[in-house]
Amino acid sequence: MGDWRKRYSSDYLANWHLDGPVVVEIEKVSFEPVGHEKDESHVMTLKGRKLRMVFNKTNLKTLAEISGTHDEDKWVGVKFEVFKTQCKGFGEIVDCLRIRAPK
Repeated sequence: MGDWRKRYSSDYLANWHLDGPVVVEIEKVSFEPVGHEKDESHVMTLKGRKLRMVFNKTNLKTLAEISGTHDEDKWVGVKFEVFKTQCKGFGEIVDCLRIRAPK
């Protein structure tokens, strides 16, 4: 039957949506309320993908390194590789998404 989390609809990419690393391209950058708390977050619409990706500060810093700029208006068209890994969050080790420059 597979991973039960895939059965619930979502607008956002999560680690269980990936079978392995994938290279994507930013189509649109927005700053909008996300989650139950409706915290403002950077959200990337990815070219050719249904699910959008919410960026935390760690991934924003990496995106700035990959793109060579902190100017979010210049991130459209930037390609990066997204992969699943583990990180510390909420006081424990959790699954998460990280990005890196494409190979």
